[in-house]
Amino acid sequence: MKSLLILPALLMCKVLGAQGDYQLTHFTADYLEITDGEVLAEDNWFAPEIEIALDFTFDFGGAEMTTLSQIGVGAEWGAISATALDIMSYGALLNSSAGAGDPGAPSIISWVTEGAVGSRILKIQYKDAAFLEEVLSSGTAENRVNFQLWFYEQGGAFEFRFGPSNIVNPNSAYINLPGPPIYFFGGADELTGNINFGGAIAGDPAAPVLLSFDNSVDYFDELYGPNPGPVALSGTPAEGQVYRLSSQTVSVIDYEDHTFELFPTLAQHEVFFRGDLTPGMPYRIVNITGAAVASGVLSANRIDVSGLASGMYLLQIDGTSTAQKFVKR
Repeated sequence: MKSLLILPALLMCKVLGAQGDYQLTHFTADYLEITDGEVLAEDNWFAPEIEIALDFTFDFGGAEMTTLSQIGVGAEWGAISATALDIMSYGALLNSSAGAGDPGAPSIISWVTEGAVGSRILKIQYKDAAFLEEVLSSGTAENRVNFQLWFYEQGGAFEFRFGPSNIVNPNSAYINLPGPPIYFFGGADELTGNINFGGAIAGDPAAPVLLSFDNSVDYFDELYGPNPGPVALSGTPAEGQVYRLSSQTVSVIDYEDHTFELFPTLAQHEVFFRGDLTPGMPYRIVNITGAAVASGVLSANRIDVSGLASGMYLLQIDGTSTAQKFVKR
């Protein structure tokens, strides 16, 4: 059974469960390709068996993971125990382009861990990935997608980050869906499908919502069954689109480790900051009524504020103890 939980004022949604309490935040950020990571040696991959030993413990709804494994045919990452399955997935069925008659650009899976201890991020990249249905049915690999999955040491957040895509035939790429299914579930019983918590990102790719569900079998029936429901995205996410899922029940932030200064306090186009900050730390810009008007993750020592209306704002960065005030001219 699914339910729709929307909090429009903050552009975020929550999914609640026995152990998981996740909110969805969406924003745009430059897509930075991984060029120096470890690369899957297999060229013609199909449901590749990849296991990555983490340099940190990743907390997924209370399940502490020290390894992440690629599971199944989509970009499904998680852990399988004797009794349960924990998974975070870009669920469109992917395949290496090497299986096509005219393979074109190779499909490459790579990964790298970046950041300082306490703020590390595992980044997994699918570059020019082709789609299983098209490769098998027509022997071509025209539909391509570029995206990354980021797993955060700090707070147990995870993200889906999209690069340039070339989806010429969505029905072939997504198997008669308008967009890719993106979902996660924790503590899934492989026999009954019952789960402790689960969610799916659905709707407009530029303004998605988070659906909650309590049984994985019911979800897949609504996804691919005879009477499918609107439980996938309605199109392909644009380049730069980011979907961030963050837990509301985990707090591992050490406020003494991160401080920053903001300048200028009277800004027109950009604000700059200096201090003990690392790329990937989430931030929010809040107006005087307390509403979040912009959000993202740090990628440089500046933030573009040119799109904000004139007025006073606070910049909040996760992992810091204070917010910094500035005025937009």
